[in-house]
Amino acid sequence: MQRTRLNLLLGATLGQFTSFFQNPWRKMALLAIFLLFGNFVATVFPPAVGQAMAWDPIVAIGIIFLAEVINFLYYRQGDRQTIAQKAATNPTAPQSRLLFQLMHVFKIGLLYGLTVSAVNVGS
Repeated sequence: MQRTRLNLLLGATLGQFTSFFQNPWRKMALLAIFLLFGNFVATVFPPAVGQAMAWDPIVAIGIIFLAEVINFLYYRQGDRQTIAQKAATNPTAPQSRLLFQLMHVFKIGLLYGLTVSAVNVGS
């Protein structure tokens, strides 16, 4: 990419964001927030969209597609040794790894919330 001011600003901001969350407690708190946000989206979004009952299949396909894309991106990274080798050669690897972890935890919260809602409706 070209070294424009916007590109440098976004890179520096992302670097500061990731370095701030290198602390294990901060990272755990951020992951817990994304888990709870996924659960919140699962409890609020599908019932609101499902009121008309015409959007249910589209929302279900969208959620499945989102979950599968996040799975593909998260598990495509490979094992830890490969990630460590990539991190040594690519300085932006820890930044992208945090982003993938956040997406994965959001997906877990979303699917957990949908499962709890389905069990609640079924009982």
